[in-house]
Amino acid sequence: MTKRLHRLSARAVAAILHGGGVGKRVSDGGNLYIRGTAWVFLYEHHGRQREIGLGSLLSVSLAEAREKAAGCRSKLAKGIGSPGRQGGCHGRR
Repeated sequence: MTKRLHRLSARAVAAILHGGGVGKRVSDGGNLYIRGTAWVFLYEHHGRQREIGLGSLLSVSLAEAREKAAGCRSKLAKGIGSPGRQGGCHGRR
């Protein structure tokens, strides 16, 4: 079974932001999640789950969050063990 990407719509994100799901962890697929009011990328490093914040729902759009998550997945695929420590997933550190 293949993993499905892009499960969320902009309308669903707006509903979550305005009280329909704050406090839950909601997946868009490809390890991109909404946790509270922020975008996060989850990955595993040395057997432990790690989380990288990609920005708040107010300042980062769904499309931007997907681009940042794609950058994280790319770095992990290239063998960078901890993308959050080596320049960040999205090149902003």
